[in-house]
Amino acid sequence: MPLANGGQLPHELQKTTQLGYDLIKTYVRLDDRLQKQVIDFAHANGLPVTSHEIYPAVASGADGVEHIRGTSRRGYSPKVTALNRSYQDVIDLLTASKMTITPTIGITAAHSRWCWRAIRRASTTRGSARCFRRRSCATMERQAKSIAPADFDRLVSGCAARWATLVRRVVKGGGIVIAGTDSPIFPYAARVSHRAEICSRRAD
Repeated sequence: MPLANGGQLPHELQKTTQLGYDLIKTYVRLDDRLQKQVIDFAHANGLPVTSHEIYPAVASGADGVEHIRGTSRRGYSPKVTALNRSYQDVIDLLTASKMTITPTIGITAAHSRWCWRAIRRASTTRGSARCFRRRSCATMERQAKSIAPADFDRLVSGCAARWATLVRRVVKGGGIVIAGTDSPIFPYAARVSHRAEICSRRAD
């Protein structure tokens, strides 16, 4: 729920108990003061809190963080660099704090491949239309027209491999990794189509 001002926050938080929420996720523009209020209220009512930010949310006692590339849109960096590499400080924050991380690698890996191939085929299926609305259509269309299939696969595979390295390091350090899809960003129709394509190739 978007907040018009800080005074609206107590009313929205009260809804979480009235409606029986089991988790609160704050989004990408909530300032630190309000984030701390959310975390304190949630913990007082037995609810975990997660967000896109690893820092400064970790300092406020957040319980989890979503997406390896999920940004705060407030100037804080994501968990990886522009080249999709992560550094030891990220691993240390996750393992020492025991914040959970939901990597959602499929958003960039399998989902990007599916969207890109759909654009290359000029697909007009309902799943493709939903996919294009959810993603950066213009960017993906430019990529589809300018990058050869083998090059695109290498690009995405390299990104996914670096993200997987981050996940392994977190697990090895005693951190907690949660599986998640970030649906509907990765639409169900896209998942079904992608799986059907894989099964078809195996059958061949």
